[in-house]
Amino acid sequence: DESNANIGLLPWSVLAGGRLTGKYEGGKKPENSRNALFPKFQDRYFREQLNSVIAKYKAIADACGLSLTALALAFYKSRVFIPSTIIGATTLKQVEENIDAFSVVLPKAVIDAIDEVHNAHPNPSNVAG
Repeated sequence: DESNANIGLLPWSVLAGGRLTGKYEGGKKPENSRNALFPKFQDRYFREQLNSVIAKYKAIADACGLSLTALALAFYKSRVFIPSTIIGATTLKQVEENIDAFSVVLPKAVIDAIDEVHNAHPNPSNVAG
C-alpha cells in the first residue's frame, strides 16, 4: 500500500553519500570529493556489500538510458508518500542533473525492477552493524 497511512517521508542522503552518482564507481576516490576528504563520514555507504547492490541498480539505469542519479531521484519522486526530496550538490552541473532528474517519469516495469532489488536487499548499507 503506497498510501503509507497518509504520513509523508522526507528522505535524507538519497544518493547514498555520492555512491549513486557514479563518481566512486570502481573504488575511485576523486580528489577533493567528500569521501576523500572525510573518509569516515557516511562510511556505511562505502562498505563492500553495497557494490553488488549498486551494480544491480546501475544495470536498471543503463537499461533505461538514465544515469544512476537520475534513476534514484526519479524513483523517489514516484513515491506518493514522499512530498519532497533533499538534494545536495557541489557543482552547478550536479544541481542541473538533480533538477533534470525530477522530470523523468519511470515506467511501472522499471519501478517494479527497483522494488525487486530493494526487497532482496532492504538495508544494504547495514546501518545497524
